[in-house]
Amino acid sequence: MKKSRIANFIKVFVKKPLDVGSITPSSRFLAAAILKNLDFSKLKVVVEYGPGTGVFTQFLLSSSSPSKTQVRVIEFNADFVSHLNERFPANQYNIVIKQDRAANVKNILKTPDELVDVVISSLPFTFFPWEETLATINASYEVLADGGVFRTYLYLHTLPLPKIQRLLSHLKVLFGNLNSWVVLANIPPAIVVECIKSPGKMRAH
Repeated sequence: MKKSRIANFIKVFVKKPLDVGSITPSSRFLAAAILKNLDFSKLKVVVEYGPGTGVFTQFLLSSSSPSKTQVRVIEFNADFVSHLNERFPANQYNIVIKQDRAANVKNILKTPDELVDVVISSLPFTFFPWEETLATINASYEVLADGGVFRTYLYLHTLPLPKIQRLLSHLKVLFGNLNSWVVLANIPPAIVVECIKSPGKMRAH
């Protein structure tokens, strides 16, 4: 099954590399790192962007209680959406899978005033136009509850890129904080970036 998922990932990478950003799926070490210290007993809604074959999704579902936490994933690539629906059928998991762009995250909310506890992003921001990146980050900020967590990861070798520096700068200004930790046991090595929405902060522009 694992070989099948890797083969599917590579197949999609060959067809649409800009949808993926890496030729291999994220490792279990990166999955564990991006979810560390999250108290799933207190989380009602967790949204994941760009789950691909579902490496992080599997960890999210395994870490959370179906009766307490709903996992909602947004994936733009149709091949990955089909794979996710087969791997995580809604009649077996508390999950919603939607084909869309992450910037449209509000479309996955049940009501206009529903808020999200955690956003986990696997999006390849390195390849995104800045306008798409900005729209995604700002939309994420808007749907997060006070104290809500936004986490993404970047590959270490991309950190010097102006586009990535601009992303990090915007995150720090928008959220007012930025934490990070390195994951060397991933190919390529990565860094997890975390921002927490402070109560009472102004809306994103």
